[in-house]
Order: sequence, then C-alpha cells, then structure tokens
Amino acid sequence: MGLLSKFTPDVMRDNVYCYTPDVFKKLGVDRVVFDIDNTIAPYEMHEPTEEVKAYFAALKEAGIEAMLVSNNGPERVERFNRDLGLFAVPDAKKPSPTGINKCLKQSKNKGGAVFVGDQIFTDCLAARRAGIKCFLVSPIQPKENLFFKLKRLGEKPFVCRYRRKTAKNGDLLETQD
Repeated sequence: MGLLSKFTPDVMRDNVYCYTPDVFKKLGVDRVVFDIDNTIAPYEMHEPTEEVKAYFAALKEAGIEAMLVSNNGPERVERFNRDLGLFAVPDAKKPSPTGINKCLKQSKNKGGAVFVGDQIFTDCLAARRAGIKCFLVSPIQPKENLFFKLKRLGEKPFVCRYRRKTAKNGDLLETQD
C-alpha cells in the first residue's frame, strides 16, 4: 500500500447512521471499531443519546460487534460507554494501531473489520496500520480549535483524492449494491 493510500479512506459518508447493519453485512463485516469524539458524539456530550443507543443496539441485534477506541482518557470513555457496554480502549494514542488491535484481538467475532472515525491523520492512518478498512464520517462538530482547523486543512488533498478515485471507480459501498 502506497503512502497516499494510508491517508485515503475507503468510504466517506455524512454520519455513522449511513453505515447500517445491512451495509456492514453486505461487506462481510462483523466487527466495527468506532472513534467516539466527533464521530458518534460531540466532544462535550458525556453520555450517548437515545439515537446512538438505538444504533448500537441495531448493530448488536444484527450480530455486528461494535467497539470503541478513543484518544480521550478513561474517565471520558467510561462515562460515555456506561450505557452502551462495549469493549473500549481509552488513551489509544492514534494513529498508533494498538487500540484497534486490542479491540480486534479480544473480539468474539472473527470476520471482516472496519474502523469508523472522523479524522484522516489519526483515525484513517490507525486503521491502515492495523490492516483494516477506514470509513470516515463528516465531523459532528465543525467548530474546532486552531489545531484541528489546520489538521482539517491538511486533510483536504486526501479527501480530494478519495473523491477523484470514487468518481472514476465508485466507492466500496456503491460497488457492493
């Protein structure tokens, strides 16, 4: 895999709800590792909404094992995960693949796996380094500090690369229909 490919997501959608249990099933995916902040909840949301709980319940009902990996500390991750009860790895230090690998190693399911996140330089690279596909979502909370604004600016060439590639070949989800 070339360097540019490590930073280019396999799929990009508006939010996690675009990645339904049916989508994962069609791809042979039965394990999904999710980032928390700005992927499934805004930074300041301490507990999952009913919509988030229903989404993860639907995944579980479909036999898809969901797990959480976050660069946030244990207190934030444990509080958010309290009602979800998922396997979770705090302080993951993404783009290190260690947190994702911990999830996959302990997973009861052994089929296909993907990572769902919102950042190319942490989430996408961590997924690639763990050897799995990366599904990106638009950040829930676009208002971010200067560091994140600069990081998002740096992501633009890779987003453009993804769009060019999918304009030519379709993306992974479109080719599965």
